[in-house]
Amino acid sequence: MKLFLDLFPVVLFFITFKVGGTHGEELSLFLTQYAGFLTQSGSIGPKEAPILAATCVTVIATLAQVLIQKSMGKKVETMQWITLGIIVILGGATLFFNDEGFIKLKPTVVYWALGSALLFWQWVLKKNALQLMLGAQLKLPEAIYGRLSTAWAGFFLSMGAINLWIAHHWTTDQWVNFKLFGTLGATIGFIVLQSIFLAKHLQPNAMESANNEPTDSNH
Repeated sequence: MKLFLDLFPVVLFFITFKVGGTHGEELSLFLTQYAGFLTQSGSIGPKEAPILAATCVTVIATLAQVLIQKSMGKKVETMQWITLGIIVILGGATLFFNDEGFIKLKPTVVYWALGSALLFWQWVLKKNALQLMLGAQLKLPEAIYGRLSTAWAGFFLSMGAINLWIAHHWTTDQWVNFKLFGTLGATIGFIVLQSIFLAKHLQPNAMESANNEPTDSNH
């Protein structure tokens, strides 16, 4: 469920942009009529309509994502509130100025916020955010948690830089493809590598726990 909720706004952004690209004229008229008041010019052209429609849908989907979690009685993480704030600000700027450059910055801002937060906790507060979040599930030495936190921070900062480069050097259609498939593939690949790295540190703990299990008194 959490994975679906995390991908929900991204998938809707992708679908809206792709479908909107084949109905530019109709989408332009619809957005101008119902969302034109949100723009500086008061109108939205066929060329800009797909990305602006996708932006509107993403803002709504991200808000719905938070509301769904709250309705289910689940805690909304701080980063989710930050992400919502970022998408509302950058999405609003995209619509008002009719400039797709703002929404293209969103992944970079989120990635850099995550990476910076991990490094801030580790270097300034002298605490490990990942250990605080996962310590109950993953029993690892502090040194390993330190390497894990640094690796994730590096991944987030790198992905932010990659998104920025692609946003400026690739077409909008290519950037939208990367936003879904590229980032998802890179994230899954990085998680697999991290799992392989962690496996050798988790195995001894698992074996130790198995050896320490009490024997059945009925035997």
